[in-house]
Amino acid sequence: MMKYSFLVLESQHEEFLNHLSSLGVIDVTINEYTPSLQENDMIARLKELQTLQSNVMMSASGYKDLMATAVGFDGSVEQYEQKFYSAMASVENSKNTSVTLLENLNTAKPWGEFSKESIQRLSENGVKVRFLVSQDKAYDEVTKDHATEKISSAAGSAYFIWVTTESDVEIEDMKNVREVDMPKSTYGEIDKQLKIEAESFDVLRKDIASLIATQDIIKKEIDSIKENLTYHKIKNSNQKVADNSLVSIVGWAPKSGSDKLDAELEAIPSAIFFKDAPTIEEEPPVLLKNGRLAASAEVITKLYSLPNYNEVDMTPFFAPFFMLFVGLCLGDCGYGLLLVIGALVAKAKVKAEDMQKIIDLVLFCGISTMVVGFIMGVFFGVELGKTELFAPIQGLFISTNDMFGLSMVIGMIQIIYAIILRSVISMRRFGFLYGLSGFGWVIIIISTICAMALPKIGINSFTTDSIPYYVVAGFGGFLMFFFQDPKKGPIMNFGMGIWALYGNVTGLLGDVLSYVRLFALGLTGGVIAGVFNELAISMSGDIPVLSVIIMILIMVFGHGINLFISSIGSLVHPLRLTFVEFYKNAGFEGGGHEYNPFKRNK
Repeated sequence: MMKYSFLVLESQHEEFLNHLSSLGVIDVTINEYTPSLQENDMIARLKELQTLQSNVMMSASGYKDLMATAVGFDGSVEQYEQKFYSAMASVENSKNTSVTLLENLNTAKPWGEFSKESIQRLSENGVKVRFLVSQDKAYDEVTKDHATEKISSAAGSAYFIWVTTESDVEIEDMKNVREVDMPKSTYGEIDKQLKIEAESFDVLRKDIASLIATQDIIKKEIDSIKENLTYHKIKNSNQKVADNSLVSIVGWAPKSGSDKLDAELEAIPSAIFFKDAPTIEEEPPVLLKNGRLAASAEVITKLYSLPNYNEVDMTPFFAPFFMLFVGLCLGDCGYGLLLVIGALVAKAKVKAEDMQKIIDLVLFCGISTMVVGFIMGVFFGVELGKTELFAPIQGLFISTNDMFGLSMVIGMIQIIYAIILRSVISMRRFGFLYGLSGFGWVIIIISTICAMALPKIGINSFTTDSIPYYVVAGFGGFLMFFFQDPKKGPIMNFGMGIWALYGNVTGLLGDVLSYVRLFALGLTGGVIAGVFNELAISMSGDIPVLSVIIMILIMVFGHGINLFISSIGSLVHPLRLTFVEFYKNAGFEGGGHEYNPFKRNK
C-alpha cells in the first residue's frame, strides 16, 4: 500500500471527493467525529433495509414453486417495502381466516344446506327450529314423541332439528340431548368462502414471489445508502487546516498501478497530494492477493482476523493443511465425489465472485476427501480392500489403526512448519538473530524424533544417548536459551529460555494430541456409514424389486445424514486446528482491516 495525503481547498472539498469516488481505488481514512442527524437517519434506514432483506431471503424458501413464473416488481424500494410487509401480513390473515373457515365448515357440515331466511320467517310466526345432537343409537328413543327430522349421522352422533312452538321450548324430557347454535352459514356458503380465500391466497403468494424475484432492488438501495454514508463520514471527518481554508485528506491505494493513479490525481486542479510508503507505526488497510487455491481459503482467514499490514498472510501456508484435514475428517472417497460434483454444478450456476471462492474451497476439499478416501480404501462406507476388484491391492490401503499415528505425524509436521515459518518471518521483519530461538527449538524436536526413530530401522549411530545427538540437541538448546531476545543479556535470555522450554514442552504435547481429532472424526464417520450399509442390506427384505428400492432409500437417507453431520465436524475441527495450534505456533497477530476503496457504484 501507498499512503496518499491530500490538501484540498475547502470550497472544492465536495468536488474533490466526487473525483476520488470516480477513481474507485483509494481507501480514505475516516477520522473520529460525531455523526450528524442526517447520518443517524441513514444508519437507521440502512438497518431497516437490512432487516427487510433478511426477511425476504428467509421467506424465499416457501415460494420456490412460483419463482419460474414470477413477473417481477417495478417500483421504488419504498413501494417494495410497503407491498412486501402488507402482502406478508395479508398472507398471515388469510391463513388465520382459512383456519377459522375450516373450523366453521366442520361445524356446518353435519347440517348440510338450509335456508336461514325460512327459519327466520318460521320464528316470526311462532315456530322455532332447534338444532340438537344426541347419540345416534339413541335417536329414535329420545325423539319418538317429538316433531324432529334427522339431518345426518357422523362419529356416532345424530344431528337433527326439532320444530316446536315458542311456548314449548324445554328439552328436559329428551335425555342425553344437547342443543347447539344454528350455524351462521351453511356448508355451501362456507365452502364458497374458502375457495374465494384460496384464490386470494394464491394471488398474494404470486405477489410475494414477484417481490422475492426482484429483491436486488433492496441490495442496490443498501449499497447506495452505504456509499452516501461513507461519503458523509469521509466529508465530515476530514480535518480542516489553515484557518479552515484547506481540508486534509489521507488515503491508501495499492502500490501496483499507483503510477497510473498519480497521473490521474495530477489532472485534478483542486488539490495537491503527497505519496509515501507506510511507516512501521501506521496501519494501512490489507488487500489479500493469492492464487486460486489459497484464495479459496481467504474466507477462513476472514473468519478469524485479517493479518495486520506488517505481517505475512498465513492463508497460503495453512490452506493445503486445512483441505487435507477436511479430507481426513470425512475420509470417504464417495463423500468426496459428492462434494466435487456439487461444487462443479454450483460453479456453473453461481456467478458471484465471493461465492466462487467458497465453491472453490468445497471443490478442493472434495478432491482432498476423494484422495484420502481412496488411500484409506473407503467408498460410501464400503472397504474396497474386501471387494473382489481391489483385493489384489488390499495391502496398499492405509488401515484405520494406522490413521491414529498418521494424524499425530501430520500434526507434528504442521507444528514444526509453523515454528519455522514464525522464525523466518521474525528474521525478515526484525533481523537474523530474532529467528534463531525458534530454529533452536525445531532442531531439538527434529533431532529427538530422529534419535527415537532411526534405531527402529537399524541405524544405531544416532540415538538419544549418543554423542552426535547431544551435540545437535545442545546446539539447538544454545540457540533457544540464549537468543530469545537479542536486545537482552545472556542471563535474562537464559531465564526466558527456561520458561520458553517449559511452555514449548507442555504446549507441544497438547498441540500434537489435538490432531487425534482427525482420526476420531474419520473413524466415527466410517463406522456410521458402515452401519447404514448393514441396515440397508438387512432391512431391505427379499422381494425382488421392492428390496432394491428399500435398500437405496435407506442408504440415501443414512449417508445423507452422515455426510451432513460429518461435514459440520470436518469444518469446525480443522478450523480449530488452524486458529489455535497453527496460528499460535506461527506467531500470528492479526488485527488488520480490509482494503475498502471509496468508489461510486456503477
